[in-house]
Amino acid sequence: MIEKLLEKTGLDSFACIIAAAAVLLLGFLALKLIMHILRKGLKKSSIDPALHKFITNLVRIAGWIFIVVAVLSELNVNTTTFVAVLSAAGAAIALALKDSLANVAGGIIILLTKPFGREEYIKIGDSEGQVMDIDIMNTVITTVDQKTVIIPNGTVTSSIVTNYSRQGIRRVDCVFEVGYDSDLDRVKEILAEVEKNCPLTLHDREPVIGISAHGENGVSVDFKVWTNNSAYWDTYYYIQENVKNAFDRESIEIPYPHMEVRLHNQEL
Repeated sequence: MIEKLLEKTGLDSFACIIAAAAVLLLGFLALKLIMHILRKGLKKSSIDPALHKFITNLVRIAGWIFIVVAVLSELNVNTTTFVAVLSAAGAAIALALKDSLANVAGGIIILLTKPFGREEYIKIGDSEGQVMDIDIMNTVITTVDQKTVIIPNGTVTSSIVTNYSRQGIRRVDCVFEVGYDSDLDRVKEILAEVEKNCPLTLHDREPVIGISAHGENGVSVDFKVWTNNSAYWDTYYYIQENVKNAFDRESIEIPYPHMEVRLHNQEL
């Protein structure tokens, strides 16, 4: 068996086999040392932990490919064909898994650029919620009604992402419509009082109150206040309820679509 191997590979002695074995052993030890150093470096780095396993696996695969090529070279085996086959196989796999690779690339981009982090509230396309997990393939968010949405990272990187948590505070935008015969100055005063009495708003930031449109049924009034991210919905509901109650107390009409029908008697 050994003679056939020597004849096939064109080796004159066991020296090449010994050299190949030495390369294999040294390569294995070197790769093990490199992996140990790499893991320690990743723990001390600012790279997201979700990327650590991917990076180590990538380095390990690349290391073993290099070792195999080096061993074959020591055995005087023509590695050109091996490299060509490996390249062709890699291209075929990349073509077959192009969508998955796009998700992997998207995951790497997300974990490196960090447009959002865990527990932040974001919106991606039509989905919005709190980020629960970011892995190499998908981003997982939980909506306010406790639905789990799994979004491929390729979709995330190709979409517009809105991060509501990054700034720490958020503006609550409301629009109220009042009748054309309403006292607009009094309407503004009522809205200002609601903001002042709300315990959730940030009173060091002035609210925005202004006429935004003249509609078919009434005048639209913008009412925008600031609050902390965690109190966004509580603030929104507080404003909606208390503005309605204040308008009712002040007899300010909140118009709604209606149709006026007039009948004319016509003598024939």
